[in-house]
Amino acid sequence: MKHLTLTTGMLLIAVCAMSQITLENTYNYSASVTELNDEDYYYYLMDVPASQCRIYTSSHVLYKTIYLSIPDGYYLSDVKFVGTNLFNSDALIELLYIYEKYVPTESSYYFQYGLSVINEDGYSLLNLPNGGWAELNKIKNEHRLLAYSYIYNPAGYYEVTTNVYKIGQTTLNSKISQASEYYAFPNPASQAITIYSSEENSLNEAELNIYDSSGIKVKQQIYRGNGSKVQVDDLPAGLYHYTLKEGNKLIASKKIIIR
Repeated sequence: MKHLTLTTGMLLIAVCAMSQITLENTYNYSASVTELNDEDYYYYLMDVPASQCRIYTSSHVLYKTIYLSIPDGYYLSDVKFVGTNLFNSDALIELLYIYEKYVPTESSYYFQYGLSVINEDGYSLLNLPNGGWAELNKIKNEHRLLAYSYIYNPAGYYEVTTNVYKIGQTTLNSKISQASEYYAFPNPASQAITIYSSEENSLNEAELNIYDSSGIKVKQQIYRGNGSKVQVDDLPAGLYHYTLKEGNKLIASKKIIIR
């Protein structure tokens, strides 16, 4: 019996050792992962104060720093689609970034936006004033960049236009699938947001949580597929972020603004 107990204990120790979660590295800013050359994966982060996108190897060694031109009064709010051969066929890294500015009014405030696509040398591939969101979509065997412009109307809402751009490459490789994601519209919002997915096979059901800027959960409900609506008119104005979880797996984490 003692031998059986000892053997069982050793097996439990071995299982625990194999399933241990080990911290590998910590980045001080929001980071994500991209594939640059069909083989190697890199981490990239968005440094808001320095207006930079920094790219690190899979072993967390700094690989490249890309400086982002941000107009005076604006701040960097998002970096997307970091990769090669997405917008043209050269070997340089390209990315899309979004910046915004807080504009107070007599009774409230609104945001002004801007969107740019550049390569690693800072050469501009696209500049869209008022651009506040973008996504990549596949249409038959070609891909399109959809960029959304938000222009504030003094009546208290945003006038939205959608610009559709043909991507420089006729056929994109598997990196395009990594650009698919979930997003909320409208953003900013005052009444309700609708969660959309640019993925062809989006989740049918997930746990949706909304957190305030201090990290406190303020709302929870079940996400029931593409186009699910969430009422936010009961939340104070401010900066929030929402998450989608399927079991213990985090599917999405994005910023939203309630006004």
